Amino acid sequence: QLEGTLWFRSSTADMFCLYEDDDSKQWVKISCSLPKDQDPTPESHPQMFMGEYKNKIINGCMRVWQRGTAFNGEILFSADRWLSNRAGTGMTISKNTSATGGIWGGLPALFIDAATGPADAVFIHRIEDVNQFKNKTYTFSLVHNAPAGHKLYVNFQRHDASGTAIDGTGEFHFATGDGTARRDSWTFTLGDLGQRYDPEKNSFGQITFLPIKEAAASFSFNQVQLEEGDQATAFERRHIQQETALCQRYYWKAGSLSRMFLGGTTSNSRHIYIAWPTTMRISPTVTGTATSFTPTAKYPNTFGTEMLITTSSTTTIHDLTSVIADAEF
Repeated sequence: QLEGTLWFRSSTADMFCLYEDDDSKQWVKISCSLPKDQDPTPESHPQMFMGEYKNKIINGCMRVWQRGTAFNGEILFSADRWLSNRAGTGMTISKNTSATGGIWGGLPALFIDAATGPADAVFIHRIEDVNQFKNKTYTFSLVHNAPAGHKLYVNFQRHDASGTAIDGTGEFHFATGDGTARRDSWTFTLGDLGQRYDPEKNSFGQITFLPIKEAAASFSFNQVQLEEGDQATAFERRHIQQETALCQRYYWKAGSLSRMFLGGTTSNSRHIYIAWPTTMRISPTVTGTATSFTPTAKYPNTFGTEMLITTSSTTTIHDLTSVIADAEF
């Protein structure tokens, strides 16, 4: 009797079903056999590619904001995975939830208030597995509201570990704002990228999107998508848990993690271990805050870190108030 109960073991990417007969009840691994001369693809064997998504942009839905929801500066991350750069006076960025209906798809938008200062506002999204774009055609699309006459530019490049562009497309004007919210797209084809993606060299693909080019103005955008093919299709909506986990591979922030009792003497220390909720891209830079002491990350890696708590305070109760792990490009 097949009960139809499934179990996916994420640590090994194996799928099991619960099987019961007269003598036993057990989990049985579901396997997929292939001819020796056939390589599996997401299209031919989607059950083997549960982590493959149509949209190569992480947090194109603008739903994950671990760092906060309002920012001001020149070079900063705002919504997860979105790096902004605006030289000079900087810009104000916020999570816009006031216009989520209609074409906005019920999703928040990233709002840039750049009414003063220099015209250019650059948004950057970096993609880890650059080799997937080799010799393929891709379409970039988004919903935006740009002032009338303002032009939007985009390019895609491969960068080395130092951030130097190696190859890719040039900068292309792909849309002009008309003061209303609408969806636009741009299609490009990459050739041979010269070498396979090497994670040890820390190279990456980078979409650079310039929403304000001609003059300073305010702007909103969401539903950013990068997909294989020459047509923009419906925006891929992932569950918020999936989107958050994808973001946390690059950045994780948590608060009020632990309360410790260190006694009443003048010198105390403790070690605690914190496991990241998902495997991070590289060993992250770890910082933390606490009451009456400064926590220190010891031996951080892609799975977690040990935190050393040392204090000379006679206060017996100490709180570890926040920990940040940053593995962004």
